[in-house]
Amino acid sequence: MKTLEPIDLISQIANTENLLLAFYKARKTKDHRPEVQNYRKNLWQNLAILKNEIETGNINVGNYNYFTITDPKKREICAASFHERILHHAIMNVCHIYFEEFQTENSFASRINRGTYAALELASQYNAKYQWYLKLDFRKYFNSINREILINQLYELIPDTRVVLMFSKIIYSDNPASETGLPIGNLTSQYFANHFLAIADKFAQNELKTVAYIRYMDDVVIWHTSKYDLMKIERKYRNFVQNTLKLNLKPACLNTTSQPLAFLGYKLTGNKIALLKRSKSRFEKQLIKKNRLLEKNVISQNEFVRCANSLVAFVKHAETLEYRKTFFEKINKGNYCMEALTV
Repeated sequence: MKTLEPIDLISQIANTENLLLAFYKARKTKDHRPEVQNYRKNLWQNLAILKNEIETGNINVGNYNYFTITDPKKREICAASFHERILHHAIMNVCHIYFEEFQTENSFASRINRGTYAALELASQYNAKYQWYLKLDFRKYFNSINREILINQLYELIPDTRVVLMFSKIIYSDNPASETGLPIGNLTSQYFANHFLAIADKFAQNELKTVAYIRYMDDVVIWHTSKYDLMKIERKYRNFVQNTLKLNLKPACLNTTSQPLAFLGYKLTGNKIALLKRSKSRFEKQLIKKNRLLEKNVISQNEFVRCANSLVAFVKHAETLEYRKTFFEKINKGNYCMEALTV
């Protein structure tokens, strides 16, 4: 393990301005929630408590509300308390740069200007240029991340051991006895999960000499002109993640780019982008659900428009104009508040 030159990050994290910024980030779109409103009533006192926790290292974590989601797949979510979410934002406001600088240009997730649509655009270019693609997916990725390996990675990344000790407490906060897994739902877990595979990205780039490679969290796609070269790459990459990270891959999907590639909710065929059937279903269900919440005054008009526009934007990145016209014609016959949305 390499030794880093120590830097005092705790004072930056515990800085009052940083804590206030973290509060505003954590409350974004959640002002209507009682937990946020109660916290705000005694904001300065609560932030002073958080400041003391950070400075002493005695952070209060693990106060989760557990629930299960089934879309797009069944997962148990750990919803942290509002106090913890502010802590997560405060830490990542300062530590984001260390995670960002370690990433390669092939990684897309938990990064500014390198999200779903940036990954989709590059994937579409590669799919039009190359004859073959290899799609790799990790088996139960978040639940399989080895905590000891991850924490060792963080010691090599973050130049303040006190911050890594806080990270360790957060990592073990949902199930202290487990050797693997991250609390799904935490902001920090998104960073940890993306960082965990960064060394695999560098292995693919430097050792396997991949040119057309994209990883979005635990979804990896590699394009090539040669089917047999991809078969060799798949074998070496699988061995690397098994031996170095103790991760298992699902059976690989190796196909020609003339055949559909399912990626990030879209279907790529050559240079064409379509929407997967399950993505259409999710779009319709989520839009109608948000409308019903608006009707019941559970969410505000502004929050509805923000959520709905995000859903529509996702659909617009595929060739869906006719689908959108048909859907909005149907939806406007019902009693739905869709006036603010555009086809």
